[in-house]
This record gives sequence, structure tokens and C-alpha cells, in this order.
Amino acid sequence: MKTILFTLVFFLFASILATAQNPVPNPGFENWTDGNPNHWFIINLPGIGVPVTEVTPGRTGGKALKSEVVEVFGNPLLSPLQSHTDENLNGFPVEQNYTNLRLYYQFNPMGGDDLKVAILVSDEKGFPLSGDEVVISEAAANFTELNIPIIYDFPGEAARCIISMVIEDVSLEGEDVGSYFIVDDVELNNGGATPTSEGSPYLPNVRVFPNPCAATANITLTVEDGGHYSVGIFDLQGREVVRVLDENMHGGIYELKADLHHLQAGTYVCKVASPAGISTVKLIINQ
Repeated sequence: MKTILFTLVFFLFASILATAQNPVPNPGFENWTDGNPNHWFIINLPGIGVPVTEVTPGRTGGKALKSEVVEVFGNPLLSPLQSHTDENLNGFPVEQNYTNLRLYYQFNPMGGDDLKVAILVSDEKGFPLSGDEVVISEAAANFTELNIPIIYDFPGEAARCIISMVIEDVSLEGEDVGSYFIVDDVELNNGGATPTSEGSPYLPNVRVFPNPCAATANITLTVEDGGHYSVGIFDLQGREVVRVLDENMHGGIYELKADLHHLQAGTYVCKVASPAGISTVKLIINQ
């Protein structure tokens, strides 16, 4: 009896500890109020258009969140999903510099729609320390694990974090009614990107240094799965200004160089397109 009691207490304590280590509020979307997920910002218009709903079952627990592009007055209505803990949408507090965002998603794209997942980490004064995002273009009928490495562009102590997800059409032709994603079990941790099952897609990991840079940027590309990869530098209007790589690749770590001497100083995006989706990292050029 003592052994059984000790085992139950141990697992209960371990469960509480694991939950406490994940600072994301309402990470499994189990808690809703008046049709809205607690601690997450959405745009639902009752009686007009309700793109965000709770669905059952979730990956774990009883619920997950579904966000679908719906038609309102002949136009698509979509709802960005953003974490928060107050009315100012300032994100939620964190007490350490986490290195990885993990979540599980399903994605049903229509037309040319993509799913963008982003994370922003800032210090106590609101200065951004890290901003990372990935764009997913391939459908996922079952819950699929997504890991986004959190790359800190500036030194400092993390104090707040914002996680967001949205469906968008990068061609700017407009989102398609019927596109949707389902998300569950959002977590910040300090682990690596490991799939939950064989065959789960890995998004490529890309690092740029130095950052800020001048005439040349060094790009480290970690490839887990073979296939066709392209690496480009884009301006903030979405125009590709430098093509760094466009070829079939095998798994491994690749060191690339981007010639940036002809670009003006400013903020750009290094984008890697792979069979699993798109990874991006911001790039600052100081000429």
C-alpha cells in the first residue's frame, strides 16, 4: 500500500512540475469562456461569423482549438490566434530564455493558403530579443509536431512572450474559405526538435551570422530530410533580392554564404523552402 501511495504521489508531483515548467497559459485549450479560449486573442463575431471554435477530442485532454476561414458578407473572415494574459495583448510572462517552441497542429489548406506560426520574446522593457516564424504549406490530416528553435538576436533576460498563428495567402490573392488549422498542446521548453512518430516532417533549421551583418552573411542550414531546398533573402515587401541556394540536398549541415554588398541597410528575411514547409529568420544589414 505504501509503495502504491508513493507511486501515485510521485506521478502527481511530476505532473504538477511539468505543468509549472510550461509558462504558456491554457496551452491545451481546455478552458473557454463564452466561446472564446481563455488567455488567447481571437476574432469571433457571434451571429455574423465565428471562425474559431473548440473541437473534441484534442491530441491530449478533451479539447483543441480550430480556426477556419469563413465567409462573411461575401468575403473571407479569418481569425489570428495570439496568446495574452491581459487586455493589452502584451503576451504572457516568462522567467527564463526558452530555446524551443513546440506545438501540435493539423492543417487543411485551400487554394494557396499557408499557415504561419510566429513567436516573439521581449525583455521587461518590451525590447524584442527574438522573433522567429515558420510558414507551413503542406496539409497535415493528423496532429503533427512542430518545433521552432528560438534564436535570440540580442542579449537580455526574457520577460514576456507572444505566440501567434494565422492562415494567410502569401500571393496576396486572399485567403480561401474552408482553410483551417487545429492546434493543441503549445509548449515552451529547452529541448530539441524531435518528431513524435516516424515520418513526421522536420522544418529546416537556419541560422544567420553575424547578425547584423554587412556585405556578407554566413548561413548555417541543418537539413534532416532529403529533397529540394531553396534559400533566399527577401525584403519586407516579399521580393526576393538574393538567391543563395536552389537544389536537391541530403540530410546534413551546410555552410552557405550570401553576397549582400548591393543591398541597402535595413531589415530583410532569410527564407528556406523545403519539402516540409518554410523556415524564416530576420536579417539586419548594416552597410
